[in-house]
Amino acid sequence: MRYNGAMRETILAVMVVAGWIGTCWAAESVKVSVDPATGAFDAAWSDVEVEVHGLGFWAEVDGGALGLVPRTLVSRKFKDSFGAGTEWTQRWGESISAQRVVRAYDALPVIVVSAQLTNNSNRPAAVGTVKLIDSAKGGGWRVGKNERTPGTVYVAGDAMVACDPVGALGAKNYGATQFLALAQAARGPTLVVGYLSAQMAGPS
Repeated sequence: MRYNGAMRETILAVMVVAGWIGTCWAAESVKVSVDPATGAFDAAWSDVEVEVHGLGFWAEVDGGALGLVPRTLVSRKFKDSFGAGTEWTQRWGESISAQRVVRAYDALPVIVVSAQLTNNSNRPAAVGTVKLIDSAKGGGWRVGKNERTPGTVYVAGDAMVACDPVGALGAKNYGATQFLALAQAARGPTLVVGYLSAQMAGPS
């Protein structure tokens, strides 16, 4: 997620969902844990061989990364139009800050990660790259048994829908923008990551 310019406040959101490809059935729930020292979170979906781990947050303001403020992790129950669940909130930065929220629903296989960037200083701030889900520091994911590289469906650039077949194991770069779906063979598990909103930014 990139946004360059004078920032006052911007809100970003991304959704992560898992289930089975080829059917209408999805996992009933997802279990989430958040590391208060690093801000990284793990998630595992019940009855589906899908998990993510070590996913952090990173925001660049005026050329530097915002630092995680210690002891700011707060968890609480919430209810919105999608249902009820638990959310975890943490803050990065001081006068120019980012508040990241990870929401997990009790009865939906969905995680929503959002961030609100706020400038409480008396000067403009230039926001660079914001990574709502950052796997650079040991983060990763698993879809199925990881015996092969998952097939993908994604948006490349602004509007081109592309897909790649299941292949041999190996490093791979996914050049997705708006959403990325990772799946094994037919009727296997699938993981979908996609942007819900980017009011003042462009997903990349």
